[in-house]
Amino acid sequence: MKEPVQRILEYLKENDTITTTIGKEITGKSEAQVRRYLKVLTDCGVVKSKKTTKGNAYTRL
Repeated sequence: MKEPVQRILEYLKENDTITTTIGKEITGKSEAQVRRYLKVLTDCGVVKSKKTTKGNAYTRL
């Protein structure tokens, strides 16, 4: 598994929710790349996307 995805999963072990901004900070990747990682995790059933007024938040399942 790619290292940035591992960092996202490690973050989610201690936190219930992640945003693309937080994902960007912990992975060092662009916002677009973090969205792609989070989409893969959503498709795999690891997280669930929730629309907020400031964008999407992803909650651990």
